[in-house]
Amino acid sequence: MRNELTTALYEFDVQSGFDNARLLAGAVPALEADIDLFLHQQQPDGTWRQVQAAESGRLTDELLAFERPPPGGTGWRCTTGPARPPRGWT
Repeated sequence: MRNELTTALYEFDVQSGFDNARLLAGAVPALEADIDLFLHQQQPDGTWRQVQAAESGRLTDELLAFERPPPGGTGWRCTTGPARPPRGWT
């Protein structure tokens, strides 16, 4: 179950006019943990759609890379353990 102990959400905007060749997100847990990273993009109707995932199963780190992210609303979701996307995020 998703809660503040298993999921963190970070929303930001990818702005045009910059060299947005690659978006990188990484996570390193303080203790061994299976961290998964998900990248979402906001759709015109306000909902969020998953566009990339990093689910390696490593217990020491996780890295997500996304080539040429388009401008607009973007969200990064970091989870540990079993978790579902928040409402409105698929």
